[in-house]
Amino acid sequence: MSVPRVPYPSAQPVYAAAALWRDRCLLEDRALFEDRPGSTVSDGQELVRDFVEHPVIGADDFITKLRGQLDRSSVATVQLAAELLFIHLLIARSDTVSGRRKREIVQSVLGFTDGTAGLPLDLAAALDSGLVRPHVDRR
Repeated sequence: MSVPRVPYPSAQPVYAAAALWRDRCLLEDRALFEDRPGSTVSDGQELVRDFVEHPVIGADDFITKLRGQLDRSSVATVQLAAELLFIHLLIARSDTVSGRRKREIVQSVLGFTDGTAGLPLDLAAALDSGLVRPHVDRR
């Protein structure tokens, strides 16, 4: 028998943001950060081409490497990268990654190019919560 999830009040913003992502992006094919059509297959393919297929090895931090990888990407692809990072960071508890740092990461990516939608205030606030402590390899 599975153990039910305990809906802690502090986790409600995470659940609400995840439900918004599910409904808007997955079910309605809309963007997460603004009310417009969502990313296309070609945006996803461009993100795979520029990010996944061109890894950057070196001492630079993640944002610096990502900026270089996405420097030729379309606005829509940069927007997709920022929205996916938002979802990725959403579940991390603030004692692992602070809400301030999560917002800095997402806003940094949005700043890679002109024309991206900003991080809505309600979603930005949801980054102060979290559900899990992801493992960080500190080798």
